[in-house]
Amino acid sequence: MYRGEMRAVVAHKTFTWVMRVVHRLCQADNQLDTSLRLTYITTVALTSDRIGVTLDAKKASQSRTVKAMLVLPPDSNALGTMFGGMVMNYIDDIASISAFRHARQQVVTASTDSVDFLHPINIGQMICLESFVTWTHRTSMEVYVNVISEDLKTGERRICASSFLTFVAIDENGKTQEVPPVVPDTEFGKELHKTAPARFKRRMERKSHSKMLAKKFEVPLF
Repeated sequence: MYRGEMRAVVAHKTFTWVMRVVHRLCQADNQLDTSLRLTYITTVALTSDRIGVTLDAKKASQSRTVKAMLVLPPDSNALGTMFGGMVMNYIDDIASISAFRHARQQVVTASTDSVDFLHPINIGQMICLESFVTWTHRTSMEVYVNVISEDLKTGERRICASSFLTFVAIDENGKTQEVPPVVPDTEFGKELHKTAPARFKRRMERKSHSKMLAKKFEVPLF
């Protein structure tokens, strides 16, 4: 039997065993919260394709990237605050570096979750972005980005925005490539890693809805 076939057999047996454990957990306590049952099942379903992965796992800190710059007049609007679109551009830029660092392969942006602007960033302040890979699927990576402003005179720092982005690793021919699993190494990272499967599920639902809308409203230009 070839090595690849052996891995497939092991993966199938392991997945079957895990599903039996989940089933017994759900049967063991009839009072088990329905949402908790769904979490068990969703987590197994979304991580089953990682069983048998041969790539070595990497720590989340290995993909951590920090970028800082001064906000100047060309970066701002008529109100003297930084353009939201420019902040979004910086978010995508730094997130792609984290994904590239983790995969060590070319990556492309697959999706961006909503970006919530909590506070404006004024001219003369410093903007600092921090990102790291929080979770991986087979060929995709979730990256978290935090945006902080700092008043350089007073030292006051505020979280101005945050976002989750998804990147897919590809080769020179555009074919998707497998990425290493990620191991969270901070308490915050562990929390993000734990809740990632639920976010992944919502993204898949949103993507399906977007495809439906694109098909429904697709019209010729002329």
